[in-house]
Amino acid sequence: MRYNTNGKTMLKRYQKNTPLYTEAELEVIHNLKICVIGCGGVGTQIIEGFARFGVKQITAVDKDVIDETDLNRLIHSNGKTIGESKASVMKKFIDNINDRINTNTLSLDYTDHNGPIILKNHDIVIDATGDLSVKRLIEKHAGEIGIPMMYTYYRNVTGYMAWIEPKSMDLERVLSAVPKRDKTSSKPIFTTSVTGNMVIFQILANILHKPEALNHELLTIDISTFSSTRTKL
Repeated sequence: MRYNTNGKTMLKRYQKNTPLYTEAELEVIHNLKICVIGCGGVGTQIIEGFARFGVKQITAVDKDVIDETDLNRLIHSNGKTIGESKASVMKKFIDNINDRINTNTLSLDYTDHNGPIILKNHDIVIDATGDLSVKRLIEKHAGEIGIPMMYTYYRNVTGYMAWIEPKSMDLERVLSAVPKRDKTSSKPIFTTSVTGNMVIFQILANILHKPEALNHELLTIDISTFSSTRTKL
Protein backbone atom coordinates (compact mmCIF):
# COMPACT_ATOMS: atom_id res chain seq x y z
CA MET A 1 0.00 0.00 0.00
CA ARG A 2 1.22 3.49 -0.82
CA TYR A 3 0.57 6.87 0.74
CA ASN A 4 1.07 10.41 -0.51
CA THR A 5 3.22 13.00 1.19
CA ASN A 6 4.18 16.39 -0.26
CA GLY A 7 2.98 15.21 -3.64
CA LYS A 8 5.17 12.09 -3.57
CA THR A 9 4.22 8.46 -3.32
CA MET A 10 5.91 6.10 -0.87
CA LEU A 11 5.26 2.58 0.31
CA LYS A 12 3.24 2.63 3.51
CA ARG A 13 5.73 0.23 5.13
CA TYR A 14 8.28 3.07 5.34
CA GLN A 15 5.87 5.70 6.67
CA LYS A 16 7.02 5.36 10.29
CA ASN A 17 10.58 6.36 9.30
CA THR A 18 9.32 9.89 8.70
CA PRO A 19 9.66 12.66 9.77
CA LEU A 20 12.95 11.59 11.41
CA TYR A 21 14.16 11.02 7.87
CA THR A 22 12.86 13.12 5.00
CA GLU A 23 11.59 11.66 1.74
CA ALA A 24 14.86 12.69 0.07
CA GLU A 25 16.90 10.99 2.80
CA LEU A 26 14.79 7.83 2.59
CA GLU A 27 15.43 7.74 -1.14
CA VAL A 28 19.18 7.76 -0.42
CA ILE A 29 18.71 4.95 2.11
CA HIS A 30 16.57 2.90 -0.27
CA ASN A 31 19.33 3.08 -2.91
CA LEU A 32 22.08 1.83 -0.60
CA LYS A 33 23.97 -1.34 -1.45
CA ILE A 34 25.51 -2.76 1.71
CA CYS A 35 27.75 -5.72 2.42
CA VAL A 36 27.83 -7.30 5.89
CA ILE A 37 30.68 -9.64 6.76
CA GLY A 38 29.39 -11.85 9.56
CA CYS A 39 25.90 -13.19 10.29
CA GLY A 40 26.37 -13.46 14.04
CA GLY A 41 24.78 -11.54 16.89
CA VAL A 42 25.56 -8.00 15.69
CA GLY A 43 25.52 -8.83 11.98
CA THR A 44 22.00 -10.25 12.02
CA GLN A 45 20.69 -7.19 13.87
CA ILE A 46 22.26 -4.90 11.29
CA ILE A 47 20.95 -6.93 8.36
CA GLU A 48 17.44 -7.04 9.77
CA GLY A 49 17.44 -3.30 10.41
CA PHE A 50 18.52 -2.42 6.89
CA ALA A 51 16.01 -4.89 5.47
CA ARG A 52 13.25 -3.08 7.34
CA PHE A 53 14.58 0.27 6.09
CA GLY A 54 14.35 -1.13 2.57
CA VAL A 55 17.86 -0.72 1.20
CA LYS A 56 18.38 -1.67 -2.43
CA GLN A 57 20.80 -4.54 -1.89
CA ILE A 58 22.18 -6.60 0.99
CA THR A 59 25.09 -9.00 0.64
CA ALA A 60 25.69 -11.16 3.72
CA VAL A 61 28.80 -13.32 4.15
CA ASP A 62 29.44 -16.02 6.76
CA LYS A 63 31.13 -19.41 6.51
CA ASP A 64 29.67 -20.85 9.74
CA VAL A 65 26.58 -22.86 10.59
CA ILE A 66 24.14 -22.15 13.40
CA ASP A 67 25.15 -23.80 16.66
CA GLU A 68 23.02 -24.40 19.73
CA THR A 69 25.09 -21.77 21.56
CA ASP A 70 23.93 -19.20 18.98
CA LEU A 71 20.28 -19.50 20.00
CA ASN A 72 20.76 -17.01 22.83
CA ARG A 73 21.30 -14.08 20.44
CA LEU A 74 21.02 -14.81 16.70
CA ILE A 75 17.66 -13.37 15.71
CA HIS A 76 17.34 -15.62 12.65
CA SER A 77 18.04 -18.83 14.58
CA ASN A 78 15.72 -21.37 16.18
CA GLY A 79 15.75 -25.02 17.13
CA LYS A 80 15.03 -26.09 13.57
CA THR A 81 17.95 -24.18 12.03
CA ILE A 82 20.77 -25.72 14.09
CA GLY A 83 23.43 -27.01 11.71
CA GLU A 84 22.23 -24.87 8.79
CA SER A 85 24.32 -22.19 7.10
CA LYS A 86 24.03 -18.84 8.88
CA ALA A 87 24.07 -17.04 5.54
CA SER A 88 21.42 -19.15 3.81
CA VAL A 89 19.08 -18.93 6.82
CA MET A 90 19.66 -15.17 6.79
CA LYS A 91 18.39 -14.96 3.19
CA LYS A 92 15.12 -16.68 4.13
CA PHE A 93 14.82 -14.35 7.11
CA ILE A 94 15.35 -11.22 4.98
CA ASP A 95 12.97 -12.37 2.25
CA ASN A 96 10.23 -12.86 4.83
CA ILE A 97 10.75 -9.28 6.02
CA ASN A 98 11.16 -7.51 2.69
CA ASP A 99 11.23 -9.42 -0.59
CA ARG A 100 11.78 -6.18 -2.53
CA ILE A 101 15.48 -6.25 -1.57
CA ASN A 102 18.12 -7.78 -3.81
CA THR A 103 19.60 -10.28 -1.34
CA ASN A 104 22.85 -12.13 -1.91
CA THR A 105 24.15 -14.48 0.79
CA LEU A 106 27.50 -16.25 0.62
CA SER A 107 28.43 -19.24 2.78
CA LEU A 108 32.19 -18.93 2.56
CA ASP A 109 35.35 -17.59 4.17
CA TYR A 110 36.21 -13.95 3.50
CA THR A 111 39.73 -14.10 2.06
CA ASP A 112 42.34 -11.90 0.41
CA HIS A 113 41.39 -13.52 -2.90
CA ASN A 114 37.60 -13.21 -2.86
CA GLY A 115 37.26 -10.08 -0.72
CA PRO A 116 37.63 -7.49 -3.50
CA ILE A 117 35.17 -9.43 -5.65
CA ILE A 118 32.63 -9.55 -2.81
CA LEU A 119 32.92 -5.84 -2.00
CA LYS A 120 32.76 -4.61 -5.58
CA ASN A 121 29.71 -2.45 -6.42
CA HIS A 122 28.74 -1.83 -2.77
CA ASP A 123 28.45 1.55 -1.06
CA ILE A 124 29.71 0.38 2.33
CA VAL A 125 31.04 -2.75 4.01
CA ILE A 126 30.11 -3.54 7.59
CA ASP A 127 32.56 -5.57 9.61
CA ALA A 128 30.55 -7.82 11.93
CA THR A 129 33.18 -10.48 12.50
CA GLY A 130 35.19 -11.21 15.61
CA ASP A 131 38.27 -12.27 13.61
CA LEU A 132 40.92 -9.54 13.76
CA SER A 133 42.72 -10.80 10.66
CA VAL A 134 39.47 -10.62 8.67
CA LYS A 135 38.83 -7.09 9.97
CA ARG A 136 42.20 -6.06 8.59
CA LEU A 137 41.46 -7.69 5.24
CA ILE A 138 38.10 -5.91 5.02
CA GLU A 139 39.78 -2.58 5.77
CA LYS A 140 42.46 -3.26 3.15
CA HIS A 141 39.97 -4.17 0.43
CA ALA A 142 37.57 -1.33 1.27
CA GLY A 143 40.47 1.10 0.99
CA GLU A 144 41.49 -0.29 -2.39
CA ILE A 145 37.94 -0.06 -3.73
CA GLY A 146 37.32 3.33 -2.12
CA ILE A 147 34.32 2.60 0.10
CA PRO A 148 33.95 3.19 3.86
CA MET A 149 34.02 0.37 6.39
CA MET A 150 31.99 0.28 9.61
CA TYR A 151 33.93 -1.47 12.36
CA THR A 152 31.88 -3.28 15.03
CA TYR A 153 32.76 -5.31 18.09
CA TYR A 154 31.26 -6.22 21.45
CA ARG A 155 32.01 -8.10 24.65
CA ASN A 156 29.96 -8.59 27.81
CA VAL A 157 27.87 -5.39 28.15
CA THR A 158 29.95 -3.11 25.94
CA GLY A 159 29.66 -2.40 22.22
CA TYR A 160 32.16 -0.63 19.96
CA MET A 161 31.91 0.95 16.53
CA ALA A 162 33.90 3.25 14.25
CA TRP A 163 33.41 4.67 10.76
CA ILE A 164 36.61 3.90 8.85
CA GLU A 165 37.25 6.05 5.79
CA PRO A 166 39.27 4.46 2.97
CA LYS A 167 43.01 4.36 3.74
CA SER A 168 42.57 6.37 6.95
CA MET A 169 44.59 3.97 9.14
CA ASP A 170 41.95 4.42 11.87
CA LEU A 171 41.37 0.68 12.17
CA GLU A 172 44.76 0.00 13.77
CA ARG A 173 44.11 2.73 16.33
CA VAL A 174 40.72 1.16 17.07
CA LEU A 175 42.16 -2.35 17.45
CA SER A 176 44.76 -1.09 19.91
CA ALA A 177 42.07 0.63 22.00
CA VAL A 178 39.41 -2.11 22.17
CA PRO A 179 39.88 -4.95 24.70
CA LYS A 180 39.76 -8.42 23.16
CA ARG A 181 37.34 -11.15 24.11
CA ASP A 182 38.58 -14.09 26.15
CA LYS A 183 37.09 -17.42 27.23
CA THR A 184 35.19 -15.73 30.05
CA SER A 185 33.55 -13.11 27.81
CA SER A 186 29.77 -13.19 27.42
CA LYS A 187 27.70 -12.61 24.28
CA PRO A 188 24.20 -11.68 25.50
CA ILE A 189 21.43 -10.60 23.16
CA PHE A 190 20.99 -7.18 24.74
CA THR A 191 24.58 -6.25 23.85
CA THR A 192 24.28 -7.49 20.27
CA SER A 193 20.89 -5.80 19.86
CA VAL A 194 21.96 -2.40 21.19
CA THR A 195 25.26 -2.48 19.33
CA GLY A 196 23.72 -3.59 16.03
CA ASN A 197 20.99 -0.97 16.09
CA MET A 198 23.38 1.81 17.09
CA VAL A 199 25.56 0.78 14.16
CA ILE A 200 22.60 1.29 11.81
CA PHE A 201 21.94 4.72 13.32
CA GLN A 202 25.58 5.75 12.95
CA ILE A 203 25.86 4.46 9.39
CA LEU A 204 22.81 6.49 8.37
CA ALA A 205 24.23 9.53 10.18
CA ASN A 206 27.43 9.27 8.15
CA ILE A 207 25.72 8.47 4.84
CA LEU A 208 23.32 11.41 5.30
CA HIS A 209 25.97 13.77 6.76
CA LYS A 210 24.16 14.28 10.04
CA PRO A 211 25.84 16.24 12.88
CA GLU A 212 26.02 13.13 15.07
CA ALA A 213 28.06 11.24 12.46
CA LEU A 214 31.29 9.62 13.63
CA ASN A 215 34.40 11.44 12.48
CA HIS A 216 37.68 9.61 13.20
CA GLU A 217 36.16 8.45 16.48
CA LEU A 218 35.61 5.23 18.39
CA LEU A 219 32.14 5.07 19.91
CA THR A 220 31.90 2.92 23.04
CA ILE A 221 28.50 2.02 24.49
CA ASP A 222 28.27 0.76 28.08
CA ILE A 223 24.86 -0.86 28.49
CA SER A 224 25.26 -1.34 32.25
CA THR A 225 25.37 2.44 32.82
CA PHE A 226 23.34 3.58 29.79
CA SER A 227 26.30 5.68 28.74
CA SER A 228 28.52 6.20 25.74
CA THR A 229 31.87 7.81 25.03
CA ARG A 230 33.54 9.07 21.86
CA THR A 231 37.29 8.72 21.64
CA LYS A 232 39.26 10.61 18.99
CA LEU A 233 41.45 8.30 16.91
